[in-house]
Amino acid sequence: MTIPNSEEETRRRISFVEALGKGGFGSVYLADVRSRQNFVQRIAIKILNEELTGNEDVVGRQRDEARLLAQLNHDNIVKVFDLIEIDGRPAIFMEYVPGVDMGRLLGHGPLPPRAALEVVLAAASGLHAAWSTLSPTTGRPLQVIHRDIKPSNLLLSEHGTLKILDFGIARADFDREGQTRSVQFGTARYMAPEQWLNEELTPAVDIFALGITLIELLKGEGASRLPLREDKYSTGRDAQIREIRDPVWGAVWWKKLEGLLQGMLARDPESRPSADLVHEQCLELSDEIGGVSLRRFARKRVPPLVKERQRKMRDASVLPSADLLFTSDDPSILTAGKTTVPAMRAPIFPWLHTEMVQHVLLAIAFVLSLWWFLTG
Repeated sequence: MTIPNSEEETRRRISFVEALGKGGFGSVYLADVRSRQNFVQRIAIKILNEELTGNEDVVGRQRDEARLLAQLNHDNIVKVFDLIEIDGRPAIFMEYVPGVDMGRLLGHGPLPPRAALEVVLAAASGLHAAWSTLSPTTGRPLQVIHRDIKPSNLLLSEHGTLKILDFGIARADFDREGQTRSVQFGTARYMAPEQWLNEELTPAVDIFALGITLIELLKGEGASRLPLREDKYSTGRDAQIREIRDPVWGAVWWKKLEGLLQGMLARDPESRPSADLVHEQCLELSDEIGGVSLRRFARKRVPPLVKERQRKMRDASVLPSADLLFTSDDPSILTAGKTTVPAMRAPIFPWLHTEMVQHVLLAIAFVLSLWWFLTG
């Protein structure tokens, strides 16, 4: 075994290639990382937005997400390789998956039923692994609850592989730096009744969100929010399920799909199937229905959307003109001259991207949605 004996041998060089996207908390870039002996790895780097660097809670949550994902090793969960700092901001080294999220694909119509079921069975497999994976430090199950499963957090690669993204508000059995109270609500129409009622959360909340996601994939558009009132819940749920029925599916197969969705969207969380059972039922249904697989669907639909996104991001972002150097044991930037983090063009209303405004808007949306549910 050769041990590096100089600072030069331990250095790695980051070369940013292009911007992949920007959210309220961070920006993601495609980059090449070169280490000694010209070892090159193409990865995605998620960097916290500059205006949030003073918020210790947000910084802690980004570090928590990286540490959590580093402990999970599953084909359907995005992988994390390293956590460093660039210009004082947390930067997560993640696997690069050329693809688009399912939310974007929904804008192009419904998925073939077999492909839609294969999306859900892959996500269910990842959720089961996230809950049951043993922590390498404690030896106990991590018991991860994602809390924000939705199409936009499911990435489909050009080759048909599905990856669960964004564990930023996940709950898990591990030591945290940040708190998640301010973003505990998730996304409104994917939230299970117990989330609205502030009851104890279990993995069943992710099963509920996955059920809504399956309806949307088969429908080709967003689903309506289910009523919270117990006397209206079952009627509203069953009506939504019936909307997606296609006569060509056959009565027997449809009855099985209907039963699966009714179970996933049961009002009582204890009545919902486990992620492992959802995986098995979706696998059985996808085999029985046949037709276009997720892999064939992805190879046809995803590459054009990836190229379109790349074109748009090139027009809307700025990359640095210099490479960045850092050592494995010292994450500070070492190169002289221009070493700034790549920046997207500033938004038209930058105040909308501040932490305080986002939390206020989230709270208002939650109160209005809860009022709608209770009176609907």
